[in-house]
Amino acid sequence: MARPVTFLQLTPEFGGTKFGPFEASEIRLGSDPGSSDITLPETLGVASQHVKVLRQQDNSFILAPVDRAAPIFHYRAGSARPKQVTAPLAVAAGDSFSLVTPEGPRFVLLSEQDPKAIKAVAAESSGPDWSRL
Repeated sequence: MARPVTFLQLTPEFGGTKFGPFEASEIRLGSDPGSSDITLPETLGVASQHVKVLRQQDNSFILAPVDRAAPIFHYRAGSARPKQVTAPLAVAAGDSFSLVTPEGPRFVLLSEQDPKAIKAVAAESSGPDWSRL
């Protein structure tokens, strides 16, 4: 069976852009393009190194703020109420997180193992329009 890969997708209100596939076990988000897998504008209040998403061997994830001053909000799948993340937190595929504020850019964690589905999702991926935020 194929090794699982990770995708991050902005929620529809932020354009729905899909990022990935990420095969590495660590995905970094921040405003510094030199140290981020997904780069967001600093004007949104995003730190140069804001958050890491770490895929575990069992295909679960750890959501880890790089700095306590970098606000992250976690939403369990199906929940509309976020909790602020101040330390590494175990999360699952289908959960989402927002940066800076609960209303900030929100990403859904997706995991895929089927090679055909990976190619289809990767083909849908495109660059975001950060000017909409």
